[in-house]
Amino acid sequence: MKIAYVTHDSLDIESGKVTAICTASKSVYLEIIRSFNNADDKLFLCSDDYKEMELKDGIDWEGDVMEIDVGKKYLNELLKKSVEFMPDELRKQVYELERQTATALQDSIYMFDLPLIVSMDNDLKKTLKNYHFSVDSSIAYDPCAIIENDIKIHAECALKKAIGVSGLATYLTPEEFNYIKDLVKEMDVPLLMIDYNVSDWKSYFDNCNVMYIDEDFIDWH
Repeated sequence: MKIAYVTHDSLDIESGKVTAICTASKSVYLEIIRSFNNADDKLFLCSDDYKEMELKDGIDWEGDVMEIDVGKKYLNELLKKSVEFMPDELRKQVYELERQTATALQDSIYMFDLPLIVSMDNDLKKTLKNYHFSVDSSIAYDPCAIIENDIKIHAECALKKAIGVSGLATYLTPEEFNYIKDLVKEMDVPLLMIDYNVSDWKSYFDNCNVMYIDEDFIDWH
């Protein structure tokens, strides 16, 4: 895919690589963020063969990395993948435990003179949900862990859209970001970063598809 901010050059969004639009202009930054939130139209996305795309069709926009709840956003995908990879023997064990639980509950309601029944639907996704299936909350305040798990979820669940985040460079040290760049490459996931006022941007975004828009609206690569 290719993404462009109005009147500026386009950037390739590639699997296994970080793409970054960084700016020293507050107005540019806000226009980009608003465009992702459907409040502006200053961003353009197209396929590699230049067919226009909606932003939402190519990018999973997450916003500020510290506001991301990957467990909540991708719960259904995680449930589906967890059930898909569950070994047959473990499925049988879970179904048997559910049967035993349903039987015990049925026995417990015989005390009522009412036509009450307990039934099973053999839906493992519902079972996992009932046990509060989620991503460990310990990562909630660790921006590196949040984006790491976001990348891994996209890889494990074979989600084809690019991950889009803002403010990531604000939170990650150069060493942490190098780890994320390596992980993106290893997992073959596309990551799009939107950042404001990153000092020494050329060094920080080394080996990335990057465009820097300065305060005079001139872009640098």
